[in-house]
Amino acid sequence: MPADHGSARAWLSELAKLLAVRTSWWPRADLVEEAVAVYRRLLELDPENVTDRLGLAEALLARFASCTLDLRLVNEALDHVRVALGADMPDEQVRVLARSVEGECLEQLATAQQDLDLCEQAVDALRTVLRDFREPPGVEAGLWLRLSMALRTRHVLTGEGIQEAVEAARRAVALGEDALDTRHGSAQHALRLSTLANLLLRAADEDRADLDEAERVGRRAVRECPPDDLMRSRVLFEFSEILLARERRSGDPAELDEAIDLMREAEAVPVKVPEHTLHMSALASALIARYQRFADLRTLEEAIAVGRAAVDALPASNPERVNQLARLVGYLYEHYLRSAEESSITEAIETSRHLIAATPPNHPELGRRLANMALMLRARWFIDTGQPDDLRAALDVHRQAADALPDGHPVRGRALSNRSLALLDDYQETGREQSIVEAVDNARQAVAATPPGHPDRADTLGVLGHALGSLFERTGAIGHALEAIRVTQVATSITTAQPSKRFKNAELLGRLGATTDQWDVAAEGYREAVGLFPLLAPRNLHRMDLEHQVASAGRVASDAAASALWVASTPRRSSSWSRGAGSCCRAFSTAATSWRNCA
Repeated sequence: MPADHGSARAWLSELAKLLAVRTSWWPRADLVEEAVAVYRRLLELDPENVTDRLGLAEALLARFASCTLDLRLVNEALDHVRVALGADMPDEQVRVLARSVEGECLEQLATAQQDLDLCEQAVDALRTVLRDFREPPGVEAGLWLRLSMALRTRHVLTGEGIQEAVEAARRAVALGEDALDTRHGSAQHALRLSTLANLLLRAADEDRADLDEAERVGRRAVRECPPDDLMRSRVLFEFSEILLARERRSGDPAELDEAIDLMREAEAVPVKVPEHTLHMSALASALIARYQRFADLRTLEEAIAVGRAAVDALPASNPERVNQLARLVGYLYEHYLRSAEESSITEAIETSRHLIAATPPNHPELGRRLANMALMLRARWFIDTGQPDDLRAALDVHRQAADALPDGHPVRGRALSNRSLALLDDYQETGREQSIVEAVDNARQAVAATPPGHPDRADTLGVLGHALGSLFERTGAIGHALEAIRVTQVATSITTAQPSKRFKNAELLGRLGATTDQWDVAAEGYREAVGLFPLLAPRNLHRMDLEHQVASAGRVASDAAASALWVASTPRRSSSWSRGAGSCCRAFSTAATSWRNCA
């Protein structure tokens, strides 16, 4: 049969319709590719057919969304739509479809390129369709969903209009309730619910509102998404983001564990979405957060394995590969701190050198990468080499990092705080008074750069307390000690910080109290530290991890005991000193009991 025979075209047209229906509820890669090929063939047979041209545009968008994130597909789809819009279209429904697909193309491009002008064009196109035409509920729900995504992108670019995006998503969910009579309808509705939940999360982050509604909607999205649907992994990951946000506010480890379990389930979905690499990266980050809470070596090793897989999944030409490598460097650094394996820090430092060399001078990530490099050099000096060259190199790179991180950068406070610790090391090594003065100055700047509510606030306050305590030991000026106690008490009161950081700050408070003969303060610090033992070393940890945690925390018992003995042996017997002796003895007794229970 000739290729341009009428019956051949009719057969191809029916096949295209079947493929369009099939890929609309299961956009499997091979089906989407076949749909694109069939529509291309139809256009070869009849280049003036507007319906086939729009069908090809939709197939190209499906290929972009489900198989690859190649923006050339979206640009080609937009070109086909605009050719169709420029043609004579007597059928109003076809014109509605063209405008809808145009809005979708513009929204995808605006989101990928973070282009405000394209975003405004997308919003205008979608609003025009929704204002001028009446669609079936399922189709209209899809348009409202696409509009909510365009408004979300506009919010990301301008910081405005998040509530408008939320209301558009609510409208999509309400209209989509009528489309739940099929498996396809359920999957699409789960995506609408997931988008609404994500927008509620953004709105809650903006005004510090309660996350309960976001959690309820996200859980419903997970329940309604079919187990084998292509979109399930996306729905699972978006809900895990909500759980992680709740964990950051509450400090509840159960929410972190549930988020990790959902991410693992998403990774087990056999059909991968284009965001698969980003999902692997999110899982690795969540695993690192869990490791930092519990020091579970197996969790850390899983994070490294997932991080390597994320790097390996991307070609060298993909710019995202550099970001994944930077994250892997951080995981290797954590592994070195935990295991002291030289191969981990060597790989981390060498990879970091290559990343920094490949980063342009004004790149927004340069400061962060320099700060991480300095941290690793200091760690290698402290744990392995003890060579002055490593410490001097760390201080030099810390200075470069501080210069590269402008005011307001989210990691500036952390970088300044780490530089303060390196300067304290230099003071201990050389006795240079200038180093300790600079250490206090950097620690103060770090606190100023991490206002209340900042995730690094407890860290920076703790380092300032440590630096002031060291300055007190150098000068004997009681004012430095009293300020150190005040800021460390504030640091200890931040209950959303990781247990290991809370423990470190509480232990510092105990030592500061003992150093200045303020025994009630010493007891306060030791009691707080002891109370964190169950979180620091839960009984369900692997034996090796449990022993590591107990060994790292065991000094609290001896410090509390020494404080109690010192108070008891002093000739001064005021009531406050007696209370201090009793408090430190109780802290020692509790610490010893907790140590035995953990061990």
